[in-house]
Amino acid sequence: MQVDNQLMSLIKAEVYVDDERAEYIFPEHLDEALHDQKEIKWSINKENLTIYFDKYEVGAGAAGAFHIQIPIDKIAAYLDDHFAEQMNINKEKIIQQEKIQQESSSLKPNGKYIALTFDDGPSPKVTPRILDTLAKYNAKATFFMLGSQAEYYPNLVKKVAKEGHELANHSKGHPDLTKLNAKQITKEFSFTTDKIASVTGIKPKLIRPPYGAYNADVTNYAKVHGQSIILWSVDSLDWKNRNPQMINQIIKQDVTPGAIILMHDIHPTTADALPEVLRYLKSQGYEFVTVSELLAWKKEAGIGPFSGTRK
Repeated sequence: MQVDNQLMSLIKAEVYVDDERAEYIFPEHLDEALHDQKEIKWSINKENLTIYFDKYEVGAGAAGAFHIQIPIDKIAAYLDDHFAEQMNINKEKIIQQEKIQQESSSLKPNGKYIALTFDDGPSPKVTPRILDTLAKYNAKATFFMLGSQAEYYPNLVKKVAKEGHELANHSKGHPDLTKLNAKQITKEFSFTTDKIASVTGIKPKLIRPPYGAYNADVTNYAKVHGQSIILWSVDSLDWKNRNPQMINQIIKQDVTPGAIILMHDIHPTTADALPEVLRYLKSQGYEFVTVSELLAWKKEAGIGPFSGTRK
């Protein structure tokens, strides 16, 4: 069995699904076990790919010997065509079914719109809370995901997409891109694009450089790949103050129609603040759209950078 980076990410994600087992897994041992592909113990049928791990192979003895199962529809893209034919697996049909279809809203020229954005996720403890609150208020948002997080939590990536939110690229590991060369910048963004596309069929069209730091190399990357650089006009400072009341205060005083609001779906205090944020903004007549919808409404297109409307 040939294991490429995307399939390896699916395997790793399944290993960590069991929280009790996950605390005994040693990441470097797991990487080593999957690196030697000839030694991987596996079986496959029409329903699942099963990977077997011996006791002590990838972690402490408390993890025990265990196996994981990955549904065949998640690995169809990686199957050899001849093998798929012998197993009577319709790869193209499965892959097509896995692609998530999203629709854009038609916005009124005189509407009162803002874009909520969340960086650095997805996070298993915070992102689901954010999604539940957004659903309660019928609000759409844009999630600027890290590739390192998308790799470990592909089911959350899929959940965000299925609930109609926009998926965007925040690099792989959150470096200051101005300190990297062009090749390294490409690797950062391409890694995240590949992780998101592998589980949703969606290739992000928006990038947000970590810390809002960009230079000519970042701009050139956006130009070459037909993407837009997105910054923000309202910084909630949720990453700094970790205080729901202060988050609400900042957003209330700085928001204006056409704003792009920066938050993070990795801090519990952001999830705590969000219900009041949405209640207030809705009471002021605001409607919540994705960044791409906001750009189209403002008739802004191209590389950018775009920051949204400032007060």
